[in-house]
Amino acid sequence: MLSQIRDETRASEAWDFLKRIANPTLDLDREIIGFEELSPDASAPAGTAHIFSQYAGLIKALDGGNWNAIEDSLRSNPDLVRAKITPTGLTPLHIAALAGHVRVVEKLVDKLKPEDLGQKEDLLGYTPLALAASDGITEIAQCMLTKNRTLAGISDGDEMLPVVIACNRGKKEMTRFLYSHTPQEKLAPGQGKNGASLLSNCIASQILGRRE
Repeated sequence: MLSQIRDETRASEAWDFLKRIANPTLDLDREIIGFEELSPDASAPAGTAHIFSQYAGLIKALDGGNWNAIEDSLRSNPDLVRAKITPTGLTPLHIAALAGHVRVVEKLVDKLKPEDLGQKEDLLGYTPLALAASDGITEIAQCMLTKNRTLAGISDGDEMLPVVIACNRGKKEMTRFLYSHTPQEKLAPGQGKNGASLLSNCIASQILGRRE
């Protein structure tokens, strides 16, 4: 039980950190998130985090739901729609899902191939659907699953399915929705801890019982 609590606490803190990274309006420690200012004579090896500062405008537009600005960026560089644009490997779809902008998510999904929706960020191994599961906006999850119905069966870096992520964060409607789209074999005994975790948390929270 203590181990489970520690795992859930770590995941929750890391998820909150991801959300802060995706929100450039917050006063963050820029060195920690990888957007530190370099002096003109500073040197850094190729591929380090400072390279991501060129995407600050796009990140701000994604966080603010400014589709016109997002589209301008994608028009000038179409490959950005599926690129990792933060030091922790968030794609535009990850950021839009974190920000909760349903319409922006829908437009991005239209531009992506089904397999693009399964990209994982680098901190927790979350897909955009896993982040949507954490936030509880079912319209976003539905949009993604319409494009790629296999997403509900993709686990994170700790082998946790989106439905379990939603349940652990107390998102009742999202848990119910994702449960109906999750392959039952993924929750079967002998297939990891997802089934047992989901069952115990649902009983404790009364999530899969009668609707309120």
